[in-house]
Amino acid sequence: MERQNFNNILGDEAAVFISEGIFTIIPLMINEGLIGFLLFGLKQTGSQFDGKDLDLLISASNQTAISIENARLYNSEIEKKRLERDLENARHIQESLLPKSIPVFKYLELCGITRPAQHVGGDYYDFIRVSDTKLFAIVGDVSGKGLSAALYMSKLQTMIRLYCADNKSPKEILSDVNKKLFGDMERNYFITVTLAMIDTEKKKIQLCRAGHPSTLLFS
Repeated sequence: MERQNFNNILGDEAAVFISEGIFTIIPLMINEGLIGFLLFGLKQTGSQFDGKDLDLLISASNQTAISIENARLYNSEIEKKRLERDLENARHIQESLLPKSIPVFKYLELCGITRPAQHVGGDYYDFIRVSDTKLFAIVGDVSGKGLSAALYMSKLQTMIRLYCADNKSPKEILSDVNKKLFGDMERNYFITVTLAMIDTEKKKIQLCRAGHPSTLLFS
């Protein structure tokens, strides 16, 4: 695009380029998409670029556009690999937090499994034995995915195991955990939890639910 065409093509914006001493504008194109411009003033001789000069500048602009696009793709690939690495680290953290073995109780069968919808999720469950006849079962979900969710899950596990005791109810435990976690969490994250205290001697289950979907009882 040469200066004599600025007003027709650029409209009101033409004045900006003219005031900066621009006489020639060559677009940078990739796959019919515009990614930028090369702006030129006058040659050292004081004349405007034309003829073979323009052909050379257009060739240069094509190479420049390709170089910019390659750099963008390279950076995108680096970012993709970084995200994949973070997700893999998060997956290892999540797997390390799940119980390695299931407690054995008379008259009680326990099992647990988690299947993340993506590479890694914020789902968590655990069984915490507090006596020969009592244990706590917890199911939780941290909002979001990736490393942040896995780290919040780690905090949740630490707090739950710290506060679970034979003489405390699920409600008391979750209330204590909430007080500790709330101040440390970013406002765009949250955790939902269901905590159950199972007493095999009395054959009773005591539940407390903190924002988690309802518990199902079926036979």
